[in-house]
Amino acid sequence: MITFKRYFITIAMVAALQTAWAQQVMLHLADNQVAEISMARLDSITFAAEGDSLMSSSVLNNYIFLQQGQKILLTGASFAAPNNGWDKLMQDMTGIEVITKAQGSTNIMTNVAARILDANSAKPHGSLFISSNRDVFDEVGAVIIFHSHNYDVLLPEKDYQSRSVAWYKSHKEEAAGENQHAGAFDYVIKQLKEWNPNIQILICSHWLPSRTTYNESSRMLALRHNVAYCALDKKLGFTADEFVRTITGTDGRIEPTEDNYNRSVLHSQFVGVNALGNPIGKTERIGGITWGWHPTTVNDSINYGCGTMTSRDGKTVYVPWIQKAIASTIAKSIIKTAQRDKDGNSRKFIQNKHLYIIHDGKTYSIDGKEIMKNEVMN
Repeated sequence: MITFKRYFITIAMVAALQTAWAQQVMLHLADNQVAEISMARLDSITFAAEGDSLMSSSVLNNYIFLQQGQKILLTGASFAAPNNGWDKLMQDMTGIEVITKAQGSTNIMTNVAARILDANSAKPHGSLFISSNRDVFDEVGAVIIFHSHNYDVLLPEKDYQSRSVAWYKSHKEEAAGENQHAGAFDYVIKQLKEWNPNIQILICSHWLPSRTTYNESSRMLALRHNVAYCALDKKLGFTADEFVRTITGTDGRIEPTEDNYNRSVLHSQFVGVNALGNPIGKTERIGGITWGWHPTTVNDSINYGCGTMTSRDGKTVYVPWIQKAIASTIAKSIIKTAQRDKDGNSRKFIQNKHLYIIHDGKTYSIDGKEIMKNEVMN
């Protein structure tokens, strides 16, 4: 065990240290000292000032690593569908190609599990990984999952332990059947890792802290499977105690109220009408609070004052703040490997409070951002 006497420290831990990265880590302390420690046993680090112990099994991973040329495959429902705009914005920000397979009115069962379970000789990794009429699985370095319907997505421990990929293939209804949210997540992660143990998986929370059932269980899911997690519900800045007194319009099924519209409704929009012709999709009622539901999407007619972008179909469209915020937040979870320097020694890339991991002569950085002690990279 290694103990640091400073309250603040910049640190990264790699969960699969014993098998994947048998190199070394450079830890940058608050006073710019540098400590190099062996990667052999980094499964427990104690911060003496607080007595916290960071265990790889109890701390969320926040980052995914992509090598040059690798792509991202994005799955999700309406919050991640191309009409939002953040997927293209993220692609422009990172320079990493994003293959978007997200589609509105779908869920983890229909959008992901079913489209992996349909694998055959013509589509060896399922229809999910067919793009431009070919299988692109080997080109994908990371899969981002943004299915945030408000369900418990964590299987009971006994089911998690007993259900294998082979079991799911003979019990497809447990992964792709109606309301099998937990089984679908479990199967998808296990299947992706079986096909490629090195594939990166990033699970996103709901964009708001409103859907507590999903947000809390998805965090535990990420911990259980040791995959990365992007906590949009905490990083976008919305809280349950910020209200606006009036808004223009609300969903027809929700009784208009005066004092409990969450601030998030200023960043949501209607997406359709119900059978009675009433607009729907802008708000949802959870825990006595009227929250925003579908984030405001890019469009070609309303200038939100946040600039423009070129959409996937080549149009110039206006970008609302929420789409830019989602794009930049998820983009910060993506670490691109730096180019190897001439002699293969990446230690020369040291900067103030900037953490680097040295692995096989390559440098992995956090774009100049500090990694707090409650964050972990994989």
